[in-house]
Amino acid sequence: MSVNKIIDFSNKFRKEFPYEELGKINWFPGHMVKNRRLLVDTLKFIDIVMEVRDSRAPISTENPMLSELLKESSKKKTTKFIVLNKNDLSNKHLQSKIKQYFEKQQPQLLPLPQQQSQQQSQQQSQQQPQQQFVEFTQSILTESPQALSIKLNKANPKHPFQLVKKAVEIHHKLNPPKYKNYLTTQLMRPLNVLICGLPNVGKSSFINSVRNASKIGNSKSAKVGALPGVTRHISGFVACEDPPIFIVDTPGIMIPGNLDSNETTLTLALLGCITEKIVPIISLSDFLLFKLNSISNFNYLKLIENENTKEEEKQEEKQNNNNNNNNNNNNDDNLIPTNLDKFSNEPTDDINKFLKLVSKRNKMLLSGGLPDLELAAKYFIAQYREGKLGCFTLDKIQFQPINSNQEVKKDEKKEVKKDEKKEVKKGKKNEKKKK
Repeated sequence: MSVNKIIDFSNKFRKEFPYEELGKINWFPGHMVKNRRLLVDTLKFIDIVMEVRDSRAPISTENPMLSELLKESSKKKTTKFIVLNKNDLSNKHLQSKIKQYFEKQQPQLLPLPQQQSQQQSQQQSQQQPQQQFVEFTQSILTESPQALSIKLNKANPKHPFQLVKKAVEIHHKLNPPKYKNYLTTQLMRPLNVLICGLPNVGKSSFINSVRNASKIGNSKSAKVGALPGVTRHISGFVACEDPPIFIVDTPGIMIPGNLDSNETTLTLALLGCITEKIVPIISLSDFLLFKLNSISNFNYLKLIENENTKEEEKQEEKQNNNNNNNNNNNNDDNLIPTNLDKFSNEPTDDINKFLKLVSKRNKMLLSGGLPDLELAAKYFIAQYREGKLGCFTLDKIQFQPINSNQEVKKDEKKEVKKDEKKEVKKGKKNEKKKK
């Protein structure tokens, strides 16, 4: 089979997914209503908020309630960090663009104060809006058995412990301590760092990695599990003594408003952020098939191949990870088509046909020899979650340059300031002449 056949397949695939057929879906466990109120009170004492998201869906895994509560919070100097976890399962080539995207979503940031007097730094920090920064980390640093057992890769700049220390360092630069002792050494008060995020984005694993690397405290690790909303109580622990850092944990919080979009609903369900029970598993697997076809990623065909050695599968998986098969669901120029020569089957847009082949190849059968489509769908989704089908981003992210109108307004403001300065100079000259 020739790779050129991909061009023929492009017109056979759906351009839009039938989201409306699912209806409106909400998921909001009862204990999360209470914890929302607790979070409102907790934010009054928080200096740094680190929101953990899944880098495969950096927009869909946002907690919109958090931004709302931060705006309403009486503590105006809170520094916000967006930690995009599981970066090893997403398209690494989009890191810089994603970072730029989030930087453009907030007020223009002033440069970090460097080599300034304490008074200048304080004046500048008072003028700063609530700022957010973006950092990336990998699930291998937070969720692997080695990372959870010891402080493996603790020195890695992307390790959660290092990200927390970096967040504290930046916060201190933006909000320098006001008091000094007689030795002119700045007194460092403990900073409260809130770690939050939707269920199953890796928040608990992130916290455990920080705890294991800190060597402080004998308290139990935050419970890590596959069920969304497993961490039910807000708690905290001392992560570091120099500088003093106190980590505050919160439960994964989901609000119904975040599920107004059915595409967001399916994306969150595909990542395990909401329970699969509220979304038909066949529909969820169909959504995954739609996403894969939309970026010409046909690696799912290996799930229905009859003859495929383990060595070939390893080579394919390695190639998928290197390619980071992704077109960001927006730009056809970024398509990295799958090599179809290694497959005997053709790509399909029929989920029932595909799942029947998956169940047959993997002997997933019901009584009477009928194919177990639900089990096949779960297997298909599990392969994606483990990165076996390639590394790509589910969200549609519009990477656009700054609006030209905004640039014109900036230029106009500059011209107005120049004219004002000229008028001031003329006024001073006229006063001198009169004297």
